[in-house]
Amino acid sequence: MFLLTEFDEYAPKTENFKKNKMIFNSGDGVYIPMKYANEILTSENFMIKIVAENPNNSEKKIVYAKAVKYDAPENSIVVPQWMVANLGLNYGDVVNIESVNIDPITNIKFVTQKNIIDPTSILEFELRHKNILTCGDVIKSKIFEKSYDFIVKEIETTSGPKNIGSLYDNNVVSNIIFEIDYN
Repeated sequence: MFLLTEFDEYAPKTENFKKNKMIFNSGDGVYIPMKYANEILTSENFMIKIVAENPNNSEKKIVYAKAVKYDAPENSIVVPQWMVANLGLNYGDVVNIESVNIDPITNIKFVTQKNIIDPTSILEFELRHKNILTCGDVIKSKIFEKSYDFIVKEIETTSGPKNIGSLYDNNVVSNIIFEIDYN
């Protein structure tokens, strides 16, 4: 059992604090205690599944993350704000975590709006802090006051089509397919 901890409580307030917080909250990396690194991270890709169980029913909510730092406070996991929201929890709540193997992505299909100039470059920029993608994820981008959404429609990994795939140490960006939504 791990306590969900906010970046603000964990990180030192240095001159780069705001920039580091923004980068942390836009990605899918988490910080875990060193004590648990060997127990939890049994795979080479350091991916973990964070499970929130609702005590009032049998519903479980899951998010996937990559352990990127191993100096979180004892029995805590430092997670981005969007993960806490997706789990339907608050900072200070308790979750379980376990190691998972996630196959590398070989091809990916996005649905996006029409009239985007150079969508591949936009995605390269937006995906730089992402390690894991799941079907249905929405990658948001804002350029010159204009917002763009890229929805993950299909993922193909080294072991075939899946609902989840790893971007970690992978050259997926050269294998992107776009489907235009004209609505």
